[in-house]
Amino acid sequence: MTTKKATPVLPPRPEREELEPVKSIADMAKTITYYEHLIQEWEAWGETAVKIIGEKDGNKKHN
Repeated sequence: MTTKKATPVLPPRPEREELEPVKSIADMAKTITYYEHLIQEWEAWGETAVKIIGEKDGNKKHN
């Protein structure tokens, strides 16, 4: 008898928006802010995914 491991359910990935072309310094600032926020979302998603996968595998890691 083979036991099947359950596939972990991960949260939805952050979605990227289509940005308008940069036409001014203000647009560039908005673009930089957008990408900084997107990076933070992906980092948080990654940390959550690692916790979920680690818990499912029984490999809890403590920092």
